[in-house]
Amino acid sequence: MPRLSTSSSINFRKRSVSESTLPPVVFVNALGQGPAAWSRLRDRIGRHPTSVWSPELSWTRTGQEEQLARLLSGRSAHLVAWCTGPKTALHVAADYPELVESLVFLNPSFKGPGRPLDIDTEYESELVDLLSTVRSRPGMAARLIDALNRRRASNPSSSIGLPAELDDPGTSVFRDAATLIAYAERHLEFWADDPLMDPRVKALEVPITVVSGAQDVVVAPSDVARIAASFPRSNSVEVSGGHFALYTHSDEVAQALSAHLAAADVEPGSLSFPR
Repeated sequence: MPRLSTSSSINFRKRSVSESTLPPVVFVNALGQGPAAWSRLRDRIGRHPTSVWSPELSWTRTGQEEQLARLLSGRSAHLVAWCTGPKTALHVAADYPELVESLVFLNPSFKGPGRPLDIDTEYESELVDLLSTVRSRPGMAARLIDALNRRRASNPSSSIGLPAELDDPGTSVFRDAATLIAYAERHLEFWADDPLMDPRVKALEVPITVVSGAQDVVVAPSDVARIAASFPRSNSVEVSGGHFALYTHSDEVAQALSAHLAAADVEPGSLSFPR
């Protein structure tokens, strides 16, 4: 199976020796995405050691959780998760609470059995149809990729906010049939999971900041608001831009993240946001 760009170990970028004792910030990537989308945001976060962690398509949902927990190597961290990443981060927080200082969700995708169907965006509905077809009829994967490429030629990827410089056909989950089949399996498994049904998740007391993009057409802002309201200690922030705001509007996202981290540094373990 083709391998996506993935961290095999956590290599933290340290700002200085004196700051290396701060809890690290681990950027939890979305399914099928490489580390480039995090480059601008990572450069704007000072003081904390940082690392980008990306899941392999060969890992099951529980496998992703176990790999992330293992790679933290027993050191608690702030988990900043994008798109599908927040579900993994929540499972880690519930199963390994000693590893999680706080949580930040960027444009979180929580499509699942517990979510109202009317929240689905047009993008999600079309992706469900595509991935379900790939799972049930894998022999059609190559033909579907050809059809998608023809569609993209007349409807540029910028329609979902994907910056051109991040649109790399060589690393896309649509680059070949085998990768698309693996992506379909992982994503449908992801959608079948609802961590909010776990009472331990709903009872989490770590501080959580939920960041949405005002122009996000991938994830409905109303669902982001629902997620923020699910936790007793959460803060909701809206920034400009869409689903790739972490890259296209990195200054705004960095401001929200820096405020979250600064509050945690001042009063570790007892940060509380107003509801």
